[in-house]
Amino acid sequence: MSLFARLVIASLVALLTLPAQAEVISLLSSESIEELESVRLAIRHVGTRQSETLDLAMLNRDFHVMGTNTSSQYQYINGKAESWVDYQITLQPKRSGTLTIPPIKVGNERTKAMQLEVRKLTESARAKIAGLIFYEQEFSTDEVYVQSQLLMTRRLFYMDGVQLYGGQPGAPEVDDALVITLGENRNTSGVRNGKAYGVIEQRYAIFPQSSGSLTIPPIQLSASVRLIDRGRASRKAVRVSTDSAQINVLPIPNEFPKDQPWLPALDLTLEQQFGSATNQTIGVGENLSRTIELNVYGNTGAIAPPLLGELDARKFKQYPSPAVIDEDTNGSTVVGIRTETTDIVALTPGTHMLPGIDIYWWDTENKTVMQTSIAATVLTIDGQPLPEIEATKPVIENQPVAVREPLVMQRPLDYRDNIGKFLLGLLFVVALWRLVLWLNQDKATASRVSQLSAAMSAYRAAVKSEDLMRIRSTLQAYLLIYFDASIGESWHQFLQSSDSARDYARVLDSAKYAEAAVMRDWDEALAQLSHQALAALTAHQATDSAHLPDLYPQH
Repeated sequence: MSLFARLVIASLVALLTLPAQAEVISLLSSESIEELESVRLAIRHVGTRQSETLDLAMLNRDFHVMGTNTSSQYQYINGKAESWVDYQITLQPKRSGTLTIPPIKVGNERTKAMQLEVRKLTESARAKIAGLIFYEQEFSTDEVYVQSQLLMTRRLFYMDGVQLYGGQPGAPEVDDALVITLGENRNTSGVRNGKAYGVIEQRYAIFPQSSGSLTIPPIQLSASVRLIDRGRASRKAVRVSTDSAQINVLPIPNEFPKDQPWLPALDLTLEQQFGSATNQTIGVGENLSRTIELNVYGNTGAIAPPLLGELDARKFKQYPSPAVIDEDTNGSTVVGIRTETTDIVALTPGTHMLPGIDIYWWDTENKTVMQTSIAATVLTIDGQPLPEIEATKPVIENQPVAVREPLVMQRPLDYRDNIGKFLLGLLFVVALWRLVLWLNQDKATASRVSQLSAAMSAYRAAVKSEDLMRIRSTLQAYLLIYFDASIGESWHQFLQSSDSARDYARVLDSAKYAEAAVMRDWDEALAQLSHQALAALTAHQATDSAHLPDLYPQH
């Protein structure tokens, strides 16, 4: 047998032994539809039970893909097994004319290309649909400053019988801009061209982050309308969209101060509060809570600058809390809120000044620089000064050094002599260092004892006044020095020292946080509780004899 004949026979055998190939069948529900109607593309993949994820990107040129359903079947009849997977794809044409549905890959197979004829709507039908459902969109202005607020209102008008699919679209996705939703969707009614409509209103605040041209992209909504055309009633699927919009974004104006942070707004308010105090008179060592709140109308809280500055460290100690930043988006505009709180402890008596606060901002409506300020606050401080704690630093005092006659070398210098001298010198330096530390420790201890004594004197005076608010503040000032920690931490350590301390602190806290002006008066039971709490604190710190002077106030 020739070589060619053997090759032909081998090829026939190979073809006969190959398994049956899977088959793909495709069919359109209609080959001709009207504009705005939809068509179903059915695809059956025979010989498999494994569904595939179809790539439908090639359909997006001429069609909206409205949805895809997938199902699989298996049957066994008279010893013969059959299986297939069905795909149902709903398409809506984007234009009229003859449209081509390209081949779609399913597994290793492809569907055949198909033609769809899309007929144009009559002008009367198109006008009827446009009158049944449509969008209106408006902006507060066509020109804004960078990082300032642009208000956008979107309204959907619809008549009875219109069905909406998939809910309302959300906030627009705008490149290089912050978009905030204002409130909830509002369902109202309106009249256009003498006809009543239901209205769904959505409001947004847009903050462009750079100057130039800002594009607001269109959005689309799917719905269906009931239409009577040429005496025939039908329901047609429609897609309603807004128009794209272009907004001019202006840079920071030259008139705005170059040394101030940029702050565009519609309005701005600045308020200051001092805890529960009715006036600006406090005692040395007492805690005064100061709160500054900035409200920015027409912008976010994140753009607001820091409010609290440094205070004179010789007159005050300041313990600021982290700033609280928030936005109110329930109204017709965004209101940014920045709140800063600090605890201030006066160190010296006299009349002291808390510096004022000046905020510069740009009025976006009147296009001018504005200034909102809080005037400087005068505080009257009563009592005795609290001595400052001196920093402990190793100081080597200049002391005369005895000069000795050099020894006459009786032998050649050996390296062991240098080692010995080095060790002796090191020992001398270490001993001198420890002496200096001990001397400075005594000075720091004496200063601390002096501070504690002054703070305790202020506490005793507060007890005599029977003013629980003043008693709490002076006790807090004493504990601040006693524990050498922050106000919150020192108060916490006092609470942990004994049950009596917790009970005593509870009474004092009730005076600070009570809503009403009625407070508990100082009485014998409270004096006893104070004695027990401070006695327990003394026992708790018994290892440090210099920690506490006479702690027990006598009333």
